[in-house]
Amino acid sequence: MKINDTPTTALQQLALATVNERYPPEEYLRIYTDGSLSKTDGKAGAGIHPKLFSYYISAGSNRTSFDGETTAITKALHQLILRPTALKKNVLLVFSKAAI
Repeated sequence: MKINDTPTTALQQLALATVNERYPPEEYLRIYTDGSLSKTDGKAGAGIHPKLFSYYISAGSNRTSFDGETTAITKALHQLILRPTALKKNVLLVFSKAAI
C-alpha cells in the first residue's frame, strides 16, 4: 500500500499517535510552527502555536512560505529564551524539513 492510497484521516491518526508516543504532553512542550504565503499580496506569514503562547506574524513582502517557516522557528526559540521556566523538554514540530 502506498501512502497516497491511505485515507487522510488514517494518516492524521497515525501522525498524532506517533507524536503522542515520542513526545508525551505531560513531559514535553510541543511547539507547532508553520509558514504561509498569501497569493493575493505576496506577503509571507509565520504561525507559532504552543500552550504557553501563540503568534501569527508577518515575515514581510516579497518572501516565500520558507521565509515564513524560518521566521516562525526563530520567533518560537526567542519566546522560549524569554520563558526560562519553559525550558524543560521542548519539541519543535515543523512542517518544512528544509527550514530545519
